[in-house]
Amino acid sequence: MINKNIILYGETANQVRFLKDETDLFERFLDVFIVGASLGMLYDLKGMNKSSDNKITIFVEQIQKESSQIKFLSSMSFFLDKEKVDEEDSTNLLEEAFGDWYRNQESNEKYKIFEKYAIGGINFLYEKITDDATNKTEYLNNYYRLIKEINEDKIDDSKDRAIIKGMRT
Repeated sequence: MINKNIILYGETANQVRFLKDETDLFERFLDVFIVGASLGMLYDLKGMNKSSDNKITIFVEQIQKESSQIKFLSSMSFFLDKEKVDEEDSTNLLEEAFGDWYRNQESNEKYKIFEKYAIGGINFLYEKITDDATNKTEYLNNYYRLIKEINEDKIDDSKDRAIIKGMRT
């Protein structure tokens, strides 16, 4: 599990701050991060967390309160990031993706992958919500259109359904 604060830098920090503070669509930075990660996985979008003086912090206490959802999404991001595997390797991949839920691991590759998907998804979310919008009503309308687009997209039975199901639990 993630045992430290998540720090987002630069343009991503600005986008998260704006989405939380200016749109009234998200209550916490963590909510933007989780939605961003989900969108990043759905649309296969990744980004890099580039260090700068401009930053926001998602505190470990909030992360721990959402640990089940974050564990699942992090495991899914790891699983989705892998190339196709044969049947023999599938058991090892499942163990690698989901087997450490009860072990305390400070540094884990799956959380790094999860963060990359989150950053890519946050950039996408920001663009979609702010597109030609200048006020909270327009941000809400753009968010609604994004949700409708996702709902109308053809669902890939392998990846998309697993992510959406995990978000519902």
